[in-house]
Amino acid sequence: MLESEKIGLALQHHQAGRLPQAATLYREVLAFDPQNVDALHFLGVIAHQQGRHGEAEELISRALLRDGSNAPAYSNLGNALEAQGKIREAIDCYQRALALVPDYVDALVNLGAAFRAQGELERAVGCYRKALELKPDFPAAYNNLAITLTGLRRPDEAIENCLRALQLRPDSAELKFGLSMVKLLLGDYESGLALFESRLEKDALSQAAHGALQANLEDLRDLPRWRGEPGAGRDLLIWPDQGLGDAIMMMRYFPMLKDFGFRKVIVSCEDGLVRIMQSLPGVDEVVARGQPVKVNCHFPMASLPLMFRTRVDTIPNKIPYLSVPEKLKRKWADRLAAVKPPRVGLVWAGRKDNPKDSLRSVRLEKFSPLLDITGIRFFSLQKGEAVEQIEETGFKLIDYMDECSDLLETSALVENLDLVVSVDTATVHLAGALGRPVWLLNRFESEWRWMLDREDSPWYPTMRIFTQPKGGNWSDVLADVASALRSRFRLV
Repeated sequence: MLESEKIGLALQHHQAGRLPQAATLYREVLAFDPQNVDALHFLGVIAHQQGRHGEAEELISRALLRDGSNAPAYSNLGNALEAQGKIREAIDCYQRALALVPDYVDALVNLGAAFRAQGELERAVGCYRKALELKPDFPAAYNNLAITLTGLRRPDEAIENCLRALQLRPDSAELKFGLSMVKLLLGDYESGLALFESRLEKDALSQAAHGALQANLEDLRDLPRWRGEPGAGRDLLIWPDQGLGDAIMMMRYFPMLKDFGFRKVIVSCEDGLVRIMQSLPGVDEVVARGQPVKVNCHFPMASLPLMFRTRVDTIPNKIPYLSVPEKLKRKWADRLAAVKPPRVGLVWAGRKDNPKDSLRSVRLEKFSPLLDITGIRFFSLQKGEAVEQIEETGFKLIDYMDECSDLLETSALVENLDLVVSVDTATVHLAGALGRPVWLLNRFESEWRWMLDREDSPWYPTMRIFTQPKGGNWSDVLADVASALRSRFRLV
């Protein structure tokens, strides 16, 4: 078979989603012609599709060394770079593709997504609108435009574009999920929570964002999902389909499950949550995530608000719904006895693998308006790489987090603080569930559970929300928090 014929056959497999067969043929071409541009390029695309983004970058870059006029290769290289967090380099690739082909719609949409990731939302809007001028029937462009308009706090325009996208692809889980985010942000829980179920469908989100969820669903494929019927004589597995914060937020519903008469309610969760889950009323057994368990039916945690027909004014928000054993609480009380109040816990960064992390996390050095206040003892509640910023800045933070092996231990520490100030991480949910005062540093675009233009939260009565006045502006937020701290603790 000629190389051109092999490339043609490989493309047929590739476009049909038969990636292993396509990759085999591309490699056969490269065995005879190691510099074949098409084989290098498309094998790189497969590597990107399978999550091997560094390999994709290397292969597509080799193709471009042979043919620098290949606009699709530049666009696909941008995708591989963006997946690695190399946003500026990705933007350069998309712009090179557009310099070669100015009406390249896919490159425009990709460039818009990269601008959005950088927080340059108006530039992203411009890219999407231009793409739609060129191709008015492009649902992905409408969807991305809707997401960006949501970030600009223009929800009515966002909904309009979501609906246009759904007219073109009415069965798309991805588009339904996007609409659910806007509806929930506006407090429309009736339609928003129903649409939110689309997250469980295949291809609702990217593989990177949704891989673990799909893996869980595959593991549970032979087990019936509970649909709200009486549970007498059956054992129910509740499992986490979102992050740690979401799991803490959903724990409020667990005691309500007993009313359905299940023989046992078994909860699967991350290791760090096991001891907290074990303390909850209505939970009979807790297993670490991935551990096999025999049950009759299952239910994803984040669907509990829908199951209980939750509306903004009916959220079960009686707090605390988490508690710390007295012995553990006293241990930390004794540990902190020598530290005079007020004691304030800080979290300035989330997990880097969160797609929104660059928008929600703050460098510790920006906290100087707070940390310069005389009379407050600040405690680090930070985990992960961002802890290194304490030494880098030289700020005097009390740090016991190495001794907090799980979230129950952290809860005991939080119980002995007067206030928690945190960016949008699991810690704000933890403090709120414990009924402790907590101040959330909220990004401008907000997040569905915090809604828009609220300084309080219907989910956590002890929460106060400080929201950016515009994207990227943490300085004004932290200045407001510093002023509020002085007022709260009556400090000059």
